[in-house]
Amino acid sequence: MRVFPGYQMEGLTKKVCEKLGTEPGKIEYHKFSDGELLPQVLQSVHGKRVFLIMSFHSSDSIIANYLALMALRRSHATLIPVISYYGYGRQDRKDRRGVPISAKDIAELVCMCEPEDVVILDPHNRSIEGYFKRTSLLYGSFVLITAMKKHLNEAGYNTEVMPERIVQVAPDDGRVEYNNFYAKGLGIKLVLHCKKITLGNNKKEVIFTDTRLPKNAVVAMSDDLIDTFGTIYNGTNAINAMSQQLYGSDCSAFFISGTHGRFSGSAIEKISKSRIQKVIVTDSIPELQERCEKISTVSIVPVLAEAIRRIHNHESISDMFGTNWTEMLP
Repeated sequence: MRVFPGYQMEGLTKKVCEKLGTEPGKIEYHKFSDGELLPQVLQSVHGKRVFLIMSFHSSDSIIANYLALMALRRSHATLIPVISYYGYGRQDRKDRRGVPISAKDIAELVCMCEPEDVVILDPHNRSIEGYFKRTSLLYGSFVLITAMKKHLNEAGYNTEVMPERIVQVAPDDGRVEYNNFYAKGLGIKLVLHCKKITLGNNKKEVIFTDTRLPKNAVVAMSDDLIDTFGTIYNGTNAINAMSQQLYGSDCSAFFISGTHGRFSGSAIEKISKSRIQKVIVTDSIPELQERCEKISTVSIVPVLAEAIRRIHNHESISDMFGTNWTEMLP
């Protein structure tokens, strides 16, 4: 078995290899002055099972990782891509004329490399696994639920002592099932959820389909991806407006979690100025820009390492759902 870093994934791969008790595979990524990328495998992988830990967080990363997979395949390795962030996952359908189904097209690139298996961490839509012959899905909730409990307790909001005040809210109507899973893990209830209503001129308004918001509510909200922070930002404002309308007071606190922290556009500025107390993400994507003090990162390393170990030893990935991740966190 060999574990190689994908493009800009040296840091995460090194930590995974330390967990597995092995050394990262030797590969270099060269970028020429005209922008062309050239991966170079620097050790023999003939007949080896190779895990390439990769993230599709940029256009360069898509090209570089695809070329790295092809280089490893041409070196007679058995390939298992470990995709910590499946970029373009939101483009999973043809919602208007003249557009590609980009999530499927990215999958075609991976499939051209003839992988033995494909590991994906928290894709935006589970239907993405249908694009591959064989997939193993992992979820950020394995570590984020534990991290959320920790931050709530540190702030004085114990889910066991005051479960009636702490509520889970879905940022939109498409993430209700996702947030219900988090609510069960935290031992609280999904008491309401946001819904977007399309108005004239393509404007959207955030409303609620349930009004059981407790007084002085502590609100938890989860999503697979935090990008521009627009959906969650608008949702928290709408929740706070409801609290003011019902009780004449604000919510006590907001805690947000997301597997993938992109933080593009004005996301950092919105987080800094918001009423949100803590934003918790994993290290599935390389940190390529500065973040504010409200953002906390929890390691996804134990999840990726355990998945790689199980796949290599032909053990069940499904059994990971019952693992006590509290004991495995660094």
